[in-house]
Amino acid sequence: VMEGSRGGRLITDSADNTVYCNTRFRDICKDVGNPSLKTLSRLFQGDEETLAHFRMLAEQAQRGLTDSIELQSRLGDREAWYVVTAQPISGWAGYVHWRVDDITQRRAIDRAIREEREKLIDFTDNAPVGFFSVNEEGRFVFVNATLARWLGEDIETILSKGRLHTYFQDV
Repeated sequence: VMEGSRGGRLITDSADNTVYCNTRFRDICKDVGNPSLKTLSRLFQGDEETLAHFRMLAEQAQRGLTDSIELQSRLGDREAWYVVTAQPISGWAGYVHWRVDDITQRRAIDRAIREEREKLIDFTDNAPVGFFSVNEEGRFVFVNATLARWLGEDIETILSKGRLHTYFQDV
């Protein structure tokens, strides 16, 4: 089960010695040393704050607490993101099961989506037409700057207080 896992798996004893690691964990550590908890921590040495978060995770695990954290690794010009989970092994005092999932690709996709969304917002805000979206109660959920200017209101007021029927005019 551990060898077939999508994530890197490491089991350490109470002295942080490696009891087991799978192939994926070896692959994650290959550029920084032999697979171990100390080698895993080397992935985060480029940033003191990140390394401090990793150390806190390790300390919590030794106290019997399970936790996960997303951490960034910078080795040379390579940037990678990992979700690191530390889970004490029930019935085995001091033993910790570490799971390391590489989420670099997911983070890159999320960043690309966010950048495209920002471009779309910028485009709609600067378009020469008014754009809006309302929910089923007629409350605005999106208004571009052009429409807000036409209505003589600021965007925040329209989104917090405005309803579509408020801006209809009887003819």
